[in-house]
Amino acid sequence: MEVIYREACPSCGGDIERSRLTYGLSCGYCDGKSGLFEWMRKLEEEYERFSEYLKSEYGIEPSEVQKTWIKLLLSGEDVVISAPTGMGKSTILGAYAQYVKRKGLKVLYIVPTRSLITQVANRVSGIEVVTSAKVIKNPSAYKGYDVIIVDDVDAALKSEKTVAALMKIAGLDDVYEEARRAAKLLIEAMNGNEQALEEYVSLKAKLSKYKRKSSQLIFSSATHGRPSLIARLMLSALGIRPVFIPPLLREIDDVKLKVESLEKQLPSLIRKLMETGYGGIVFVHEGGPKDEILRILKENDIKAKEVGSRSIKAIKEFEKGEIDVLVASASRYGVVARGIDMPDRLRFAIFIEPPHKKLELRKMLSNPLFMLRILKKLGLEQEFLELGKKVKKLSKIELNLLRENLSGNDVKLRSERLKELSEFMRELIKKVERELSNTKIIDPPFIIKNGSVIILDKSTYLQASGRTSRLTFKGFTKGVSVILYSDEDVMEAFEKLLSDITTFESEVKPPEGYKEVDAESVLMIVESPTKARTIARIFGGGSSVNLFGSKVYTTAVKLDDKVYFLYITASKGHLFDLTLDDIGLHGVMIEGNELIPVYSPIKRCLECGYAWSGSLNVCPRCGSTKIDNSIERVNSLRKLAYVVNTVILATDPDEEGEKIAWDLEAMLKPFNKNVRRATYFEVTKRGIEESLKNLKHVDESVVRSQIVRRVDDRIVGFEVSKELWSIFSRKNIGLGRVQGPVLNYIVERNEKWKENRGFVITLVLENNDVIRVFSASKEEMERLLSLKEVEIISKVESIDEIPPPPPLTTDELLAEAAKMGLEPNKVMKISQTLFEMGLITYHRTDSTRISSHGISLAKEIILREYGESRFHPRSWSSEGAHEAIRPTHALTPRELLSLIYVNESYSRLTADHVKVYEIIFRRFVASQMKNVKVRKLRVTYRVNNSVIQREYVTEVVEDGWNLVLDLPVFTGEMRLGKVKVVNARALRASKFPLPSASEVIKWMREVGIGRPSTYARTLEALRRHGLVVFSKYKKLLVATRDGYRVKEVMGMHFPELLSAEYTKHLQELMERAPEEFEEVISMIAGKSKFIREAFASEQS
Repeated sequence: MEVIYREACPSCGGDIERSRLTYGLSCGYCDGKSGLFEWMRKLEEEYERFSEYLKSEYGIEPSEVQKTWIKLLLSGEDVVISAPTGMGKSTILGAYAQYVKRKGLKVLYIVPTRSLITQVANRVSGIEVVTSAKVIKNPSAYKGYDVIIVDDVDAALKSEKTVAALMKIAGLDDVYEEARRAAKLLIEAMNGNEQALEEYVSLKAKLSKYKRKSSQLIFSSATHGRPSLIARLMLSALGIRPVFIPPLLREIDDVKLKVESLEKQLPSLIRKLMETGYGGIVFVHEGGPKDEILRILKENDIKAKEVGSRSIKAIKEFEKGEIDVLVASASRYGVVARGIDMPDRLRFAIFIEPPHKKLELRKMLSNPLFMLRILKKLGLEQEFLELGKKVKKLSKIELNLLRENLSGNDVKLRSERLKELSEFMRELIKKVERELSNTKIIDPPFIIKNGSVIILDKSTYLQASGRTSRLTFKGFTKGVSVILYSDEDVMEAFEKLLSDITTFESEVKPPEGYKEVDAESVLMIVESPTKARTIARIFGGGSSVNLFGSKVYTTAVKLDDKVYFLYITASKGHLFDLTLDDIGLHGVMIEGNELIPVYSPIKRCLECGYAWSGSLNVCPRCGSTKIDNSIERVNSLRKLAYVVNTVILATDPDEEGEKIAWDLEAMLKPFNKNVRRATYFEVTKRGIEESLKNLKHVDESVVRSQIVRRVDDRIVGFEVSKELWSIFSRKNIGLGRVQGPVLNYIVERNEKWKENRGFVITLVLENNDVIRVFSASKEEMERLLSLKEVEIISKVESIDEIPPPPPLTTDELLAEAAKMGLEPNKVMKISQTLFEMGLITYHRTDSTRISSHGISLAKEIILREYGESRFHPRSWSSEGAHEAIRPTHALTPRELLSLIYVNESYSRLTADHVKVYEIIFRRFVASQMKNVKVRKLRVTYRVNNSVIQREYVTEVVEDGWNLVLDLPVFTGEMRLGKVKVVNARALRASKFPLPSASEVIKWMREVGIGRPSTYARTLEALRRHGLVVFSKYKKLLVATRDGYRVKEVMGMHFPELLSAEYTKHLQELMERAPEEFEEVISMIAGKSKFIREAFASEQS
């Protein structure tokens, strides 16, 4: 299947066929020796020279991961190399320093301590190696260096002074001053200065756009430390955003043992763990009995020493085998937890209690976010909602200010709003303290009992235990981590906190050997930055760095015997669309019997947001020349693709996602032949891992279908639109293949609504029943309004079981959300966000299937919330790739609302996001619950001269899914005979109401037009073209005057386009695209002439 991409030749930037790209060629009009091909050739030659140098001088062949580091270094980009110790970072950096020095570049090598100067100097010669302290004292003395290497960036990131010195010697003097000014503005803003806040936001944005500098900056890190505020602001000028949790790479047996006697258990445990010849560390929680531990070990002839920031000599003794174990604090920033790497020596860790710290309850309650969490756990719903609404309106600065004020610090509140909130919080604190006086709360990572709050430290455990398992050239060292615990509540909560990462066993085995693994670097391309950030966060990483103009998130994933070092970035949607340039038939070239679609990069105006695909470099709407051209993103991705081992295209699992992947495959193949496709239906650890285990190729048959649909949209849409533009004298009107029959349906429903106008009479009866009767005439309406009574002439009672409704498909979700006043387009945007944040499965689906994993998730929720007797598993349909829309975690809507208040990652979510999530959650949970056993009553009324039958649920005999979804129960009394009318009223109405969005979507599905991905888009397009509007209150669809006129015009010229049968026939024709692509495209192209002739013949 051939297409042409405009501006996409890697060499000259001209037009090029897809086939040439996939073979790694340039276009047929240039020599292929310039542009990105020249860049790649030069970098490859440089890489080969460096590899030879590495082999001859150091005697090593670079690993797959090191190849990526080397190419990034040689490209001249600023680089952050983040990987565990043992991967050869220091070796590569030392070799690179020597290599560029030989080429005449000046290199400065910065280390955190004097003790490391000698170690580094032994690896490099003739290169200035200094401590960060020395650079801080006199940064101007170190200007003029071409390459600056910061080994152990953690120390630099934590120190504002070090980062400031780096900025100065790298030629970014202005950044330091601007960052200091921004920090001062932030402090002023925290004291209520609103103007300072505005200036701070503006300055922060300015800092992130700095580009000018004179040196290449290289950072090396095994983990990331927490930088100061000013350091963060300065680093943003380099495009670096660090996070504080390293990727979750570990091969560790996690064990828990209840402490009966520390005196006896600890020595015997250490001896058992030392049986295979390895040493270990005993970690003591904050405020724990460190001296007692040392005494116990000494009395049992176990050589042990305490180690801390001022007593690191013990580490050297441990490395030499002179002592058996180290005793250290379980602190995330402790020297042992972060800074010791001895793969051949250190293999076990023992924790005296799970890592935690204990704080006073009142101090914790002074934090409004923590207070919200506790209010929820205590079931104080009104207080939770009231405080939540107030907190949601606060900026981070105001939140910090309020917390400091409540904590008793000398912070004055200037705004009346904050003063009122402070008083409200003080009353809440008193109330909650009373509630908690005899109550225990376990809500990981928090445990509240005995007037204190225990905060469990998951990150410290992972980081500290991770010292026992390191990724080296030999593979993963296998470690053992044992928690000795005394408090069942604390251990149970800690296990729950780590349940998505590990499970704790109760048997101890000594550590052994290595597990062989392959490591490679991977460029993973997703569609949105949100999804890129979510995936990185899931796997414990999330640092970002700007590489070749793209924001790239870094993390690592371990799968069986493979480790992927992921560089995750976003395509930001489609990169190409059918060209709007005057080429062929609306962007489709016709050469004999061959039809070739022509694609142009998508350009977007940075002023008004308008997007187009063509050679025009000025916005057609507003005339701005500030344009974002997707080809720049393509070229950035090409450079990234060249430096990694593998490219994984992880766009959405639908036609549009497949087409994006297909375009990317063509763009990147000249730079990396190893391009694979990953599909997943939930952005979760499980979903991503499964996709990485089952990599495949882009499915071209799906792409053929997408291209055919797009060509049809363009040819039919453009031809019809051109005629409509002429008739209506405006260019924002149009009609497409699916929009035509939908418009026709809406107009016909509107006509029925008009033709059947009358009255709806509502009769309220003394038995609490309400009867509604339609009347076409005013006379009948008046007779019904005058009724004093109606009669029940029969009633039949029965016991029945009602099954739950199935889980949601796209159309059902849109229908349910419409009942809450949410329009389809908004629901799809909300659902996309929920999907990208890993909260729901893929939302464009027509499947009701629930996987075994989904059933397990429902079981967890139902057992916790309603009891095991309510659980009734159902898969709903046969196996398939797609699932119904469901939550991805056992997270209730109320818990999600709490997360929005207390967790920054979820703060962008709104009340509407929670509404949509709740619809999905409730429907999913209900679908896995038992039937509801009910008592039903069927009643026949005689109303005037009419007979009306009604059926009610009068009693729930046995609960089931009704505990989650509403099931109306009629509570009135039903007796045969006369029933008084206590109220009667009439409203002007129609026998056939106007259609709702949900009814139109249901109709689309029933007649077989449109797809889950186009339901909402179709209605939005009709509204955008001014053909329909939503009614103000009930959100019903009303055809406009132009809507009626367009239907009339199309009925005269091209009635087929209004027919659902014709559209369905076209869709069936398109389904043949995978096998008969050329024939189908040809038939679609032929419609262009047919449309023109249809309009021309009518006009003549």
